[in-house]
Amino acid sequence: MPVRKTILILDDDPSVCETLKIALSTLFNVDFFTEPPQLLNRLQKGNPDLLILDYKIKDIDGIAFYKKELAKLNIPTILISGFIGQNISEEQYSALSKFFIKILEKPFEIFELIQFIEDKLDI
Repeated sequence: MPVRKTILILDDDPSVCETLKIALSTLFNVDFFTEPPQLLNRLQKGNPDLLILDYKIKDIDGIAFYKKELAKLNIPTILISGFIGQNISEEQYSALSKFFIKILEKPFEIFELIQFIEDKLDI
């Protein structure tokens, strides 16, 4: 039996984390964190196959956190946000696409997310 891929989620909204975990756990090992230091501690044990990162984590800019702490790890990362579509230009969106394998605006279709992840992780 093949080893299940691991997905980590960082979002300050526990309900979003729980929903994603429930939806993804049938296919993947999933852990979630609501605080950046929790995620950084978990990453000391090894990199996941994929990371789902919220754009706004309480008072922290998820993009700045990614660039400072996570970009060097080369983990395929999906950026999710309830705000990003309203707050960035097309040029900024294009620039972000260089860092993230997908940018999803909340609410998003969970089945499309699952299909995208399956395709990216060759499931």
